[in-house]
Amino acid sequence: MLFDEFEDEDNFGDAPVTEAGDGLVPPREMTSCTGQENIESFVLAMAQSQRMPHALIFAGPEGVGKATMAFRLARYLFKHGNTEDDSGGLFGEALPAEKPENLSVPSADPVFRQVASGGHPDLMTVERETDEKTGKVKSGVSVDSVRKVAPFMRMTASQGGWRIVIIDDADTMNRNAQNALLKILEEPPEQALLILITHRIGALIPTIRSRCRVVNIPPLSRADFAALIRKEHPSMPADDIDTLYAIAQGSAGQGLKIAEEGGLEMLDTVLSLMDNTGQPDWSAIHKLADKLARPGAESSYRAFCDVMLWTNESLLKATACQSELPAGIARLEALKIQYSLEDWIKICETLRDHFETFTRANLDKRQAVLGAFGIYQDRKAA
Repeated sequence: MLFDEFEDEDNFGDAPVTEAGDGLVPPREMTSCTGQENIESFVLAMAQSQRMPHALIFAGPEGVGKATMAFRLARYLFKHGNTEDDSGGLFGEALPAEKPENLSVPSADPVFRQVASGGHPDLMTVERETDEKTGKVKSGVSVDSVRKVAPFMRMTASQGGWRIVIIDDADTMNRNAQNALLKILEEPPEQALLILITHRIGALIPTIRSRCRVVNIPPLSRADFAALIRKEHPSMPADDIDTLYAIAQGSAGQGLKIAEEGGLEMLDTVLSLMDNTGQPDWSAIHKLADKLARPGAESSYRAFCDVMLWTNESLLKATACQSELPAGIARLEALKIQYSLEDWIKICETLRDHFETFTRANLDKRQAVLGAFGIYQDRKAA
């Protein structure tokens, strides 16, 4: 079912694609949400039913349009949320109001411009802040930011309609921040809407999930993914798009990031180091580790992590299902059979923990690369 809860998922940033030629822009500026027409119809029906829940959770993989959908809904409610089903016509008879067919608000409309600029008085956006000292985005949404939500939602709307709060990366709130949010969920004010955007719904405490309507936003279809990728990379070969689709798991946002980070080229590099033997060329690996540890190589390092995780998870899946490897890594068949299913499960678990540890603690990327290849040797020795 589309609207049942997702399991935890670890993917990448929520940055779906806008119209051709516009490039990647913030979700609040998006004019479309390609590939999520079924979800939009469902959300529109809620908005037009006059029974909009006081809180929604948009859940699913990163990069598939959750934030874009949230801002589309916010604009719609600001524009049409006060429209009654009936209006007084000639001699006072009730005339049915014409209902919009989708959530779109023209980009020239003042509501669109206010939301896009972050200047709409009845909209609050809460997200992870940037550390002033390091310039990096903090690991979680702060409790101080969350504590501002309840007072904002209880205020009278400046324009006489809805008050809306969108919390991005809601799954990064710690327990104190989530408990602070419960206060407004337990006593929601009228015509106020809270939208939580989460990539790992299991990270939200059960009491929050039970008080919200969960809308699961799925990965894009192969056709929609390809159409969006080709808007940025019109000459990309179909085989490369197929590989990107598999690595990004249907996330156009992640697919574009991987392409821009050189992920396809990195895949060739990784495959050449893993190819057939299961005995990596340590001289070449040391050269790669040195390259990825240099200042300015952060995007290449992220591409390396993405490719390594996908490659090994594909090997695990093919072993478990006794199926063929994806076309992009078919050359690793000889490596696949060197390890048992139990081995591949352990390799994948260890590799994911390995990268998460190095990222969380900001450890030496050179050692992260060397250690990733060392996992195979360690498993053989186990």
